[in-house]
Amino acid sequence: MSWGKDFAGGGPAVAPFNKGAPLYLNRTVRVKCWADGKLQAPLSPLRQNFPKQLGRPISHPRLGVDEKGRLWLLFRHATNPDGSQENWSSYAVVYDGEQWSAPLLIANSVNIMDVRPTLALAHSILLAFYASDKRPAGTGSRSDSDLFAVMLSLPGKTKAGQIDSYRSR
Repeated sequence: MSWGKDFAGGGPAVAPFNKGAPLYLNRTVRVKCWADGKLQAPLSPLRQNFPKQLGRPISHPRLGVDEKGRLWLLFRHATNPDGSQENWSSYAVVYDGEQWSAPLLIANSVNIMDVRPTLALAHSILLAFYASDKRPAGTGSRSDSDLFAVMLSLPGKTKAGQIDSYRSR
């Protein structure tokens, strides 16, 4: 029996009659807010500063605000160039009020897709907590998982947040 992860072109384990598509193939992340009685979005596109290797869809967003009022977005992305296997890493981008930053890879965050980071503001510091089972090192075992934390902070002052009325595309 095949299910969502078993799609055409996936090798001998895939049923030959299955012409489906992989789960999350068309999933994407958008940031919007409800303000002044209308749906609004940041001025610049989220993916404006993404490198080519992050061209495939991103998934599992987490939003947080740091001590200076900057909006941070963490997301998961398939690590392998062809999207194969269960290797997903976490990345962070920050909105400065005018544009999104280039994605920052969160070190040691590779794991299965559903091991998502969590965010917490503690003593004016935005922290991301996440787990890794060392997949790049080849150990990739759920019994060998470690917990990590990273401080999300940038120097300098925050620009006033700029939003634009959302328009359907």
